[in-house]
Amino acid sequence: MKEIKHMANNILLPIAGRGQRFVEDGYETPKPLIKTNGKYLIERSLESLDLTQSNLIFVVRKEHIDSHGIDEILNLKYGNDIKIIPIDYVTEGTLCTCLLAEEFINNKDSLTIFTPDCYFEPKFYYPKETTSSGRFLWNRDKQAFDALVATFYSEAPAHSYVRLNTNNVVQEAREKEVISNHAIGGLYYFKSGFDFVSYAKVMIEKNIRVNNEFYIAPIFNLMISEQFKVTIDKNTRHDILGTPEDIEKHEL
Repeated sequence: MKEIKHMANNILLPIAGRGQRFVEDGYETPKPLIKTNGKYLIERSLESLDLTQSNLIFVVRKEHIDSHGIDEILNLKYGNDIKIIPIDYVTEGTLCTCLLAEEFINNKDSLTIFTPDCYFEPKFYYPKETTSSGRFLWNRDKQAFDALVATFYSEAPAHSYVRLNTNNVVQEAREKEVISNHAIGGLYYFKSGFDFVSYAKVMIEKNIRVNNEFYIAPIFNLMISEQFKVTIDKNTRHDILGTPEDIEKHEL
């Protein structure tokens, strides 16, 4: 086992959704810029991750640049080296939105995809060690893996879920279907960006959709079928910030 020092971990944040629940509740501010306890939702969510030695890549709605200057706000908060990809259409799902960053993530660097409408603890620190087989070694429990997903306890059908074996190795992932009490907490980590991009394209070729959308979670089923090892990181705290009601609870 030896430590590997990456130049960077790529953190991809797909925030180009419509935020329909907020729109329906009369919010004019884009969802990522809604304030909770004095902080932008995107800002509060990103406090869940270690951002050092990482490239931040945001996929945003062009109208949010034009109407609220979200690009300037992100630059002010996270520096001018971040990548901002504006789009003026709704994609066929989060997976497709992530692939719009292919030029930045289709490489051997590790990739963290975070859908930032939650805050969780403990903070996520991306792994830096590998085993002799080339798999990453997870910092917390020394589990060797190729990909990882953050989880929290839930049995609500609105979430995605993973089913585990006794060693906390993922056996199956399902979108919007309760197959365990291990709900996916919005963070997906891949040892290599190459892996995500290649299997995401296979998902699209095979037309693997849920409710007519391409989600991220089913990608793990393809990887597992080809002997990739996927593990979990259990959140001890997980605050959902996806709806107006969630924001109100968080501010109590």
